[in-house]
Parts: sequence; C-alpha cells; structure tokens
Amino acid sequence: MANPQLPTLVEAKKWFNDTVIPLRTTSTHRLWKGPVSLVTGNDEDPNGLCGDTTLFVAEEYYRRFKDYRTSDGYLIGMILFEGTIFNHMANVMLQQSMAGKETYTYDQPSRQVKCSSHLAPTMHATKAKRCQYSTASLFMLQVFDLYYHKAQDVKSWWRDRSTFLEGRVTIGQQADFA
Repeated sequence: MANPQLPTLVEAKKWFNDTVIPLRTTSTHRLWKGPVSLVTGNDEDPNGLCGDTTLFVAEEYYRRFKDYRTSDGYLIGMILFEGTIFNHMANVMLQQSMAGKETYTYDQPSRQVKCSSHLAPTMHATKAKRCQYSTASLFMLQVFDLYYHKAQDVKSWWRDRSTFLEGRVTIGQQADFA
C-alpha cells in the first residue's frame, strides 16, 4: 500500500475538525480514571481524559498519514498547560525545525513569552538563551484539543486555560512527554 500524501497544515486542521472531533462521542467530559489506568498511565482513547485524547489524536494522525509531519513543514506534537489549580494537555502543530521541548511563561509587563529549553547544550551555545519561538510565532501555532472539541491557536488555547496567560506551557514531541 502506497503512503498517503501528507496534508498541509490547513488540511490537517480540516482532518481534525471533520474526522477526529466526531470520534469523541461522549457528551460530557470524564473527570476520573479507573484505578488500573491511574497506575498504567495514559491509554489512547478519544473519550478519555486529556492525556488519553492527546495520544489518540497523534496516533490517529499517524494511522491516516503514515507520518507525524505535514507537507508544509509542521509536526504533530504536544502542549501541556500547568496552572495552580489544574493541568491540561493537547496536540500542537510545531514547526519541524523547531520541535524541541521548551517551557514558556508569559511576562505581563513586557507582553512577551520567556522560555526555558529542555534541549541539551551544544558546544556552540551562547550565554544568551534564545527561545525557539517568539511570542508571535508561539501564539500562532495551531492546537488540536480533542478533549474540548476545538482547534485554535496557542494564544486562544492558553487564554481558555488562564485568562491572563498565567501558569506555564510546555511544547515538544510525543517522546518528550513519555
């Protein structure tokens, strides 16, 4: 069987809205996991908690397109919001050349994101740390959130978790969150 053609980012978003969101058939959000699931971790499940749905979307993407990439330079990864009251995870379409694990906080006075990289330092690393994404480029990345049945940009997604962009957001590839 030939590999299917990789979608563009726009086509991936359409696939998510038209094909994946309807697979979440539960009418309410689950708030608990069974005892076995608490011990074994996340299991791919379109009707599960956010970690389960995030795994499901990534693997469903792979089953459909035989790759985690798009034809126009994106890669399906994961995004984790960590707040004072709750955490939440979803999928994010990262630029392939900037898919390393990185954590961002939002600085209200400067209206800019600040980051801490999880990448191993290189011989050529400088003392001034540069984020993979600027504030504008991070906020424009697309989030596919099956748990909440939404595709939206990172800024809107983060605001849905915290009106004033509090907490922190970590992005990366699926393996970074294992």
